[in-house]
Amino acid sequence: VLSLFLGGIGQLNYPVMAYDVSDAALNYTWMTLGAYDLKALLLLTLMEWFLVECFTLAGVFIKNELQIWILSVGIILLGAVLPLHSFNLLSYVKIDQVVTGALNLERLHDYYSFEKSVLLLISAIVVLSISSLCLLKRRAIR
Repeated sequence: VLSLFLGGIGQLNYPVMAYDVSDAALNYTWMTLGAYDLKALLLLTLMEWFLVECFTLAGVFIKNELQIWILSVGIILLGAVLPLHSFNLLSYVKIDQVVTGALNLERLHDYYSFEKSVLLLISAIVVLSISSLCLLKRRAIR
């Protein structure tokens, strides 16, 4: 805490190591802490939005609030237990490893790149939002 007052909060130009796994070649690169923070914040926001949309869709079918909470906690815990796969959207909870590319290094492929994860999460959010809206409109008509 003392260093916060004496030296400030740090610099956004601080280098963070990132890994680039493409075409079976491993490249080490550097990104700034500011770029890392922006990517991590974007991925965290999209992941939270995806989970909210999942729970909203569950709320269309389940009317009991306690059951929705139990299902929500179950889905989040399931994400920690399920094996990693590029189309398992709960795999992107490991935000640090996705942003730095460490997950790609661990799996030796580039399925978990930041760009692919953002596109996949946005696509899933759009699909879940449209599904929820269509189901709610269908129920309102009946």
